[in-house]
Amino acid sequence: MQNKETSRDYITAAMQLYAAEGRPCAQNIKSRGYPVSMRRDIECVEKTLTLLSNRGEANIIRAIERVYFIPPYSPLKKSDIANRVRLAAQDFPADERTIYRWLKCARVMAARYRGLRC
Repeated sequence: MQNKETSRDYITAAMQLYAAEGRPCAQNIKSRGYPVSMRRDIECVEKTLTLLSNRGEANIIRAIERVYFIPPYSPLKKSDIANRVRLAAQDFPADERTIYRWLKCARVMAARYRGLRC
């Protein structure tokens, strides 16, 4: 039996929020007057992207942008993620399973930074 990733929906929503807010940096978050929980969500996504960049994981960052950041304003409908992953797999040097694995890696990293159980 496979473990359920309990923080998946939360982190996915945090990534969409980050994109919808224009990918703000942590310094700008405080000045905009966001509620504390929203600031923490945005900070965890920013920190995750920074860590991935520092590790040279450009493909994971591109996968996040292709799947979670476009379009960030509308709520996800059934099969939106699957359709976006399918399209991304056509442009990446990876198959769909690899893209799902990359996205999970990023979500788990963000959840740990945010202090969520994963």
